Amino acid sequence: EAEQISHVLNLAGISTQVTDNEEVILEKVIINAAINPISALLEVTNGKIVQEPHLFDQIIEKVVEEGVRLRPNLYPDAV
Repeated sequence: EAEQISHVLNLAGISTQVTDNEEVILEKVIINAAINPISALLEVTNGKIVQEPHLFDQIIEKVVEEGVRLRPNLYPDAV
């Protein structure tokens, strides 16, 4: 089912990939955890946050850094 949804989204011009790689999923979760609440609070799109260096540098990087800091505890054998 996920492959079918991905195919439809790709046909619509929305680039998608299906994966069961937990590290890839965790990276996506960490990035979304940083960007989504801020974009909601600021009422801007995720893309706008990335385009505004002061927002990205001052806020999002710190949240992402914290997620990355916690990652070894979740995946101690990961490189």
